[in-house]
Amino acid sequence: MASSSSADDQKAKLLEHIKSLIEQQRRPIDDIIRENALQYLPAKSLLRFKSVSKQWRRWISSPFFIHTQSNSFRSLSGLFINNDNGSSSFASLDPSSYGVPDASLRFLPDDVRVCASSNGLLLCRGKIRPEIPNPLYYVCNPATREWSFLPSPDCDHGGDVDSVPVLSFQPSILCFDADFEVVVAFRIGDFDGIYGFEVFSSRTGRWRPSAAVCDGGRLVPFSGVVSGRVSLWRTSLPSVVACYDAAADECWLAEMPPGFEGSAWQIGEVMGRVCGVCIIGWTVSVYAMDGRGGGEVMRFFDVRDYGLQGMPRGLPFNGGDEVLIWIDGWIFACGVVSEGTVRSVSRMESYNADCVPYVNSLVPVKEIY
Repeated sequence: MASSSSADDQKAKLLEHIKSLIEQQRRPIDDIIRENALQYLPAKSLLRFKSVSKQWRRWISSPFFIHTQSNSFRSLSGLFINNDNGSSSFASLDPSSYGVPDASLRFLPDDVRVCASSNGLLLCRGKIRPEIPNPLYYVCNPATREWSFLPSPDCDHGGDVDSVPVLSFQPSILCFDADFEVVVAFRIGDFDGIYGFEVFSSRTGRWRPSAAVCDGGRLVPFSGVVSGRVSLWRTSLPSVVACYDAAADECWLAEMPPGFEGSAWQIGEVMGRVCGVCIIGWTVSVYAMDGRGGGEVMRFFDVRDYGLQGMPRGLPFNGGDEVLIWIDGWIFACGVVSEGTVRSVSRMESYNADCVPYVNSLVPVKEIY
């Protein structure tokens, strides 16, 4: 009897599964796309798809979908470039899919420079004025034009060349609050190459001065990357990275793997791992870093194997499966996990431009009270 009962249960489950499959086949295709595919698309495409129908507009505008998309879409989408005239522009890796409505960020109440980014959010810094000696910081989503103003920091961050901020936003499927953290490394007094730190948390709405001090050479602007709660910057010392752990309030220096000395190199994030890109001649090497000086090779290639003759230069990168290089006025995206892909994506006059990588997400900007 027990065996017969077990067989009946299995038969009932099988029939229920078949019924479910038949119902799925009868569903309209637009329902299937809306509920299973849209979350993996970039913000520009999704904002355009709002016009498909009222149902799609409601779905794409819902807090649940926005939260899901910010967790699902992590692809590197382009670079925000700070131009010499004080304006900003956007170099898209795919203009038909990735983009923002106002790359100059005129929706912000101040003229700003883009300092850092993290998973769809930008950290911008307002101009320093005599009446406001300390910089004003803004966090915004350029795709939706949402923004929030940060309170004035307690420490003196100095001018643009004196401080190097990073932004950390780590999406979590279990947490709807889009909390972020800002870490600013600032030069202490007139001491060249000595930095203190100040940390802002959107959870508390306040800045927290750090007791840590970094003495490892000048930090390179626009070179910051975040792994967990550890911020990393390139330094003026050959193949040395400065690291700061906001949770432990600890700072240390880490050396890049052998071969980075005297090379053109960058650090960034690929598929959730901090990576270093080393360029010697026409050869590009991508290393996964462990934060303490070790690393493993993820990809190694010669740009001439792809018909490119110009000397490559590294560009900032953060997100997805690609690193960026510059050759003769063009940005090239190079797949790391998906080896074999090297594609030209956008024009860029100079590789020396101050630029910040960006992910085209719908993530909401948390209000700071």
